[in-house]
Amino acid sequence: MKIQKRLLLSILPVVIVVTGIILIISTTVSTHNMESSITENAQLLNSSYSHQLNYKLIQMKRISKNIATAIITAVNVETVLIDSRKNNPEFNRVFYSTIDGEIIDMAPYNSSIKNYNFTRYSEWAKVIKTKKTHITDPVEFMGNKSFLLFTPIVIDYLIDKEAKITGILVSVISTDYVFDKFKNIVYGDTGSIFVLNKEGYYIYSTSNEDIMTKQFRDTESDNNLTYIENAMTKSNDGIAIFYSGSDKYFVSFSPVINEKWSLGIIGLYSEFTKDIYKLFLINILILLIGTALASIIIYFIVKGVVRPLTTLTDMAEKISHGDMTLRSKLSIKNEIGILSRAMDGMLEHLATYNQKLEKKVLERTKELYKSNEELTTTIEELDYTNKALETTRDALWTEISLAEKLQKILLPKNPHIDNFEIAAFMKTADSVGGDYYDVINIEGRDWFLIGDVSGHGVTSGLVMMMVQTSIHVALSQNPDIRPEKLLTIINETIYNNISKLGGKRYMTLTVFACLDDCTFSFAGAHLPIIIYRKKTERLEIIETPGAWIGLVENITDMNRDKTFTMDNGDTILLYTDGLTEATKKSGELFSQESLMNLFKENSKKSPKEICDKIAKISTALEIDDDISVMILRKVGP
Repeated sequence: MKIQKRLLLSILPVVIVVTGIILIISTTVSTHNMESSITENAQLLNSSYSHQLNYKLIQMKRISKNIATAIITAVNVETVLIDSRKNNPEFNRVFYSTIDGEIIDMAPYNSSIKNYNFTRYSEWAKVIKTKKTHITDPVEFMGNKSFLLFTPIVIDYLIDKEAKITGILVSVISTDYVFDKFKNIVYGDTGSIFVLNKEGYYIYSTSNEDIMTKQFRDTESDNNLTYIENAMTKSNDGIAIFYSGSDKYFVSFSPVINEKWSLGIIGLYSEFTKDIYKLFLINILILLIGTALASIIIYFIVKGVVRPLTTLTDMAEKISHGDMTLRSKLSIKNEIGILSRAMDGMLEHLATYNQKLEKKVLERTKELYKSNEELTTTIEELDYTNKALETTRDALWTEISLAEKLQKILLPKNPHIDNFEIAAFMKTADSVGGDYYDVINIEGRDWFLIGDVSGHGVTSGLVMMMVQTSIHVALSQNPDIRPEKLLTIINETIYNNISKLGGKRYMTLTVFACLDDCTFSFAGAHLPIIIYRKKTERLEIIETPGAWIGLVENITDMNRDKTFTMDNGDTILLYTDGLTEATKKSGELFSQESLMNLFKENSKKSPKEICDKIAKISTALEIDDDISVMILRKVGP
């Protein structure tokens, strides 16, 4: 097959595929944008209508409340009722009644409804119970669909008496007035607006009066109607889909907050998406026309390009067999012409390049022999250096091992406090860690503490040792020192030492002083304290909102002593973040919540058994930091 046909058959499918992809993307994006626009507009309209209806209900209640207030101080109630109707013509009738339902006055007066029983409506009892205004669903009143608005007439006493209902104002308001803004609204050719009460029954619809006694879910057989009704009666807003036969409908809904109603808009889906099909047909037509035009253009382009390429291809094949006498005779002024002239120049200089290349290879061979001799010498020097590094490494590991042993010696072997069971363990990320826990008994005062130096390794271990030494010295000089004062002294010492080490290090540290058998004072900033309370079998979390050690030179006034108590059987858990920030095999953090659950599940075991359980679980975790745990349980009198 000629190259011209091969190029044409190679390019044309690409053009068709690219055009098809563009068509699919364009149609998909256009369809999505049109559907989004339809749903957004429906939701915006729905929200606007529900807010208008909600505002009208608020206005009706406000006017009714003003009339009720005027009745309390009125000399002539009938005059108040007549004037209120003149000022508010939307109130078809107003009645002043006792709480027993006896009508005292009305406007306009009509003797035929003098004995009308308003107490039969459930909203009447709600008004008496809540002393708030309530509105009925639409009812037939004197031949008209109306809402009955019941407003309590309440007297508020200034001193020692509860507000009292002296009567109830009944306002009759036509449903036509309440929903007058929706009558002439047209939403497409088939769309309609409706309102549901809080039980899901229709109280208004622009499409069909026959459904006014039905629940929304009963109007069609689609199960989605039940879901939509539940969402509307729960005062939610949104957009949903349901089917009536083979027709697909969407319904947009928003709550009418004041009365726990819900306003909805229903529209036939196909009515608003019919333009999408037209758009698809137009895109198909564009694809066919574009493909035809592209084929014609590509044919002529390929024809013009391939002819000189064939000449150059034949020439290159002969050159590959050693014929260097050929020259191209193409005089075209484009990239192919440039390629032709380049081939001519290449042939003229190829012989010269071959001669230079042979000379260059000889020179490089000599250089390689010389480089090989130098490399042999360098390898011998590297071997000597490697042996020196191994000696230095062995000495360094000896020093690290010494630091590790020293750190273990500084930790309490058999921590003891009278009337307490104590257990603890430490697991370092490196040979030397920065975690620190301690139990100190000095001159009748018991102390225990836990801390964590930032980072890990030899430097962190060194800072931890300095802190341990400083604490023991400070307590030996003043056993009765307050925790917050102890931290201030330790910080002054450690800050200067950390500065000399270089870099930035700090330490989270909380110290606890045993004031008596059941009361403890503590200060400092570390992870939250977790206490298991035996009486309630609950965990209590105590935060440690103090200051870190070694970060700033002076932490005076940054720490405050706090206290807590422990009863017999109560257990306290102290720990470092190497445990809570460790990861499980699944990649999930072990977390403080997991630690609390583990602690509570094993709370009836001894501190030693709890520590062993935590230590066992930690072996299955991936840790990046040191882990320390200390558990104390009060067992004394």
